[in-house]
Amino acid sequence: MDEFPFPPGPAPHPWAIQIHLGLPLVSMVAVAALIWRTRQPAWARDLIGWLAFAFAALIFGISNLRDGARWPFAIGYAIGLGIISFVAIAMTVTRLQRPETHPLSAFTTSLGWLFVFGLMAACLLPARRTSEEASKRSQCKNNLKQIGLAFASYMEAYDRFPPPTFRTEGEPPRSWRVELLPYFDQSLLRKEYDNASPWNGAQNHRLAQRIPSHLQCPSALRSQVTLNGIQWQTTAYVMIRGSHAAGADDGRPVHKFSDGLANTIALVEASGQMIPWLKPEDVEPSAETLGINAPGHEPGRSRGIVSSYHAGGAHALMADGSYRFLNKHIDPKTLHAMLTVDGGDNPSEP
Repeated sequence: MDEFPFPPGPAPHPWAIQIHLGLPLVSMVAVAALIWRTRQPAWARDLIGWLAFAFAALIFGISNLRDGARWPFAIGYAIGLGIISFVAIAMTVTRLQRPETHPLSAFTTSLGWLFVFGLMAACLLPARRTSEEASKRSQCKNNLKQIGLAFASYMEAYDRFPPPTFRTEGEPPRSWRVELLPYFDQSLLRKEYDNASPWNGAQNHRLAQRIPSHLQCPSALRSQVTLNGIQWQTTAYVMIRGSHAAGADDGRPVHKFSDGLANTIALVEASGQMIPWLKPEDVEPSAETLGINAPGHEPGRSRGIVSSYHAGGAHALMADGSYRFLNKHIDPKTLHAMLTVDGGDNPSEP
């Protein structure tokens, strides 16, 4: 069976071919117009035309940056159109101010200014991308903090860690993501969930898209899955379940965390599992799933127990409410020890 790497590459834009064919044509026409106008007297209308062209290139560039995951190829075109319009504007302004200026001299001056601004842009763009990723990581950690506070409130009330699945006689099982909604100030949303219906029953379809923000990672490129014609928002955060994990079926008493709450992973990022947020499903360690960002059987999925769109690894929430960033190259034995309550571990993983 073929496997696909995770995280996947950006999805191709549906207009990719048209953009690849159209933008070079626009660029060539703009260059031809620029060369032709250098042989003619400069007019104010030239400046207005090139300013309009520059504005269009700017709008195109901004739309590309806002949707950079789907239009990565277009940034080069946006920069090229910007360069053409900048040179044209600089030449036109120079010739309007000094009509006697030779077009070649105006062109050389424009290139000088272009070099300065290009150097500034080259320095600022990487910093912008780094800042965006840092902001998304910070938001992801804040989500884990909120979940950790909810777990702590539950443990304080019941003296045990919340189970991954809540069961009431005569009713379908419910996910902890549903049952703990009141701890996230989502009591009204919890009341809308129909306990008598399965998570994907008709009575609960209205909640398919209403996932609270703390259950989604802002870095995730894919956050929806379609089941039986219904689009469900998926969660990035899943509990570790199993007989030796924090998430025991009946709720593990606090005193039975032999390794200590601070050394036991309770919840991880698992964007590659694509689990609908209402579904009572979490992950259980096994030899096949033990790893971070392992490939999956289809694009956008990972068979690994931990998976995220962050560079270098994924976040994990410890049972005491603290969080760590797990390096994607972490030793599987160390990861397994951290995922169990009695692995005898005292991990040093940051």
